Amino acid sequence: GVLSKVAGCFAEHGISLQAVRQDGASVESSARLGVMTHVAPDAGLRATIATLAALPEVSDSISVMRVEGD
Repeated sequence: GVLSKVAGCFAEHGISLQAVRQDGASVESSARLGVMTHVAPDAGLRATIATLAALPEVSDSISVMRVEGD
């Protein structure tokens, strides 16, 4: 499904997922995904975002919040 495609985009660019949260999913509506990654290089993250944005299943904006520290 869509979650598998999203996870594959991260894997394709060497980005390891730490946690994924999905809100609002039903057959008739869209869902919002929140993804937290392990420490990742900016270039890999930018490439992942570009790949995600090109998916036909991604119909809304993509936001990124960088968190540093423990």
